[in-house]
Amino acid sequence: MILKKFFRRFRPLFTIRTGLCFLTALLLILSFPRANVWGLCWIALIPLMIALDEQRPRKAFFLGYLTGVVFFGGTLYWFIHVTVLGAVCLILYLATYFGVFGMGYSLFAKRNSLAKLFLLPSLWVALEFIRGHLITGFGWVFLSHTQYKNLPIIQIADITGAFGVSFLIVMVNVAMKEILASWMKTRKLFTTKETFRTLVIVNGLLMVVLLYGMSRLARPFKETANLKVAIIQANIPQEVKWEPEAAPHIMEKYRILTKRAVESRPDLIIWPETAFPWYIWEIPEPFEDLKDFVAGSKTPLLFGLVTYVNEQYFNSAMLFSEKGHVIQTYNKLHLVPFGEYIPLRNVFPFLENIVGIEDFTAGKKHTLFPAIFDQGDHP
Repeated sequence: MILKKFFRRFRPLFTIRTGLCFLTALLLILSFPRANVWGLCWIALIPLMIALDEQRPRKAFFLGYLTGVVFFGGTLYWFIHVTVLGAVCLILYLATYFGVFGMGYSLFAKRNSLAKLFLLPSLWVALEFIRGHLITGFGWVFLSHTQYKNLPIIQIADITGAFGVSFLIVMVNVAMKEILASWMKTRKLFTTKETFRTLVIVNGLLMVVLLYGMSRLARPFKETANLKVAIIQANIPQEVKWEPEAAPHIMEKYRILTKRAVESRPDLIIWPETAFPWYIWEIPEPFEDLKDFVAGSKTPLLFGLVTYVNEQYFNSAMLFSEKGHVIQTYNKLHLVPFGEYIPLRNVFPFLENIVGIEDFTAGKKHTLFPAIFDQGDHP
């Protein structure tokens, strides 16, 4: 009965408008790795905004939410290898931000094109900022992240941060949608001074950003330190990462890759987050073996592992000297919800079933590792 009422109320939306939402989600998904078609991001929001036209806030929220579910499902699908139920909860939560954008779009619908040109990008960036900080934050898959290969555009990030790039992407989408809507009504490209000004403002801003980016890229690189770093990526599948029987194979793979890297005489070797596949408080022998391996390679190693101190789990990074001694440990400050801790676990006890271990504890302070490769001897 409830489902019948729901579909009766939202039946008009399950047609062209939902198709437009799926199209926006698909274009956004293709903008991110693995497809990396970053140019699609500059037009990806247009179908969604067309779908949101003339919709009341509640239905606009639904359309935005639907887009968010498909988009985050298509970009964060791999999260199921960490926790299936956690991945579902995370996607449903993150989609809320798309829903709020849809609602905001409907509220700004009666504003003129110039107003929307700044209001809608501001709303989007505000939502990205909140998403990146609320309940410790989830600062992944921002629109700006699609442009990591578009070097001239992303140079403004040294002033505005990633949010400035996202703002620019949404502004271009809004401008193109407004001009397209004007053309569809009159079959003329510029029917008002307003649409002409919109194009001038966007093109002018893009020109400024590109000129700034090219000027930054043209500057000669000032070398401040002669440091050679080898980064090891073993590409261990997430679903086998913590399987006990896979641990020796994982460690052997890292050893082989590290031996190859040592041949180029790097100053520092870096392994990924939680690369060490054992819990050292349960099985200390592999940890001691790793110390000996590092001492044999005579190269400092920075690697990720899970630590357990005072009945608390930490997602840590540890630095070994070239003699295999522990120099310093950093405990991750910014934990990922549903992956490293469960929000509102105490309020909703059933969430205990999402993750098999206790929540990670956030670190208390930032850590600056010493430049041990400049030192003559180490403890």
